[in-house]
Amino acid sequence: MEFTGRIYKLLPLRKGTRPDGTEWQSQEFIFEYFERPDDRWSDKVVLSVMNERIAEYDLHVGDEVRIGFGHSIDDYQDRCYNKLRMYKFEKVKTMPATETPATTPPPATVTEQTEKDDDLPF
Repeated sequence: MEFTGRIYKLLPLRKGTRPDGTEWQSQEFIFEYFERPDDRWSDKVVLSVMNERIAEYDLHVGDEVRIGFGHSIDDYQDRCYNKLRMYKFEKVKTMPATETPATTPPPATVTEQTEKDDDLPF
């Protein structure tokens, strides 16, 4: 699945050392996108970048990016855990450092319903 959206939030950088002594680091971020162009509400997922890719991708809040990701599961001690794996990352538009990202407005305008159009029972 590939979507164009924006980097909504950067989460704290995580670092550690593997049992073999090699160091690792991981940068998680929240990616906000619309599954269909006419959707009113956005979807958000947490994705991560490891090691040298952190500097290569140069992530900033508000950057517009095209991301491809898929899902899989990990099975551990008879429990299954969902996992999202990013396979494509491409910057579409970089947010200038002086600007602050605005909330993405819905792509289509929604007209207000009158009481006659409202079919809810309450």
